[in-house]
Amino acid sequence: MPKVLIVYYSRTGNTKEMAGLIAEGVRREKDVEVEVKAVQDTKVI
Repeated sequence: MPKVLIVYYSRTGNTKEMAGLIAEGVRREKDVEVEVKAVQDTKVI
């Protein structure tokens, strides 16, 4: 199953909203796992 990670930074909430809308569009595809995270909630491995 393909996985999509959408990482965003938003000070006012507009970019967060756009990231959510993008995730909705990706979720319409079959068998795709989507995760949306703010930059500050991610860590580099």
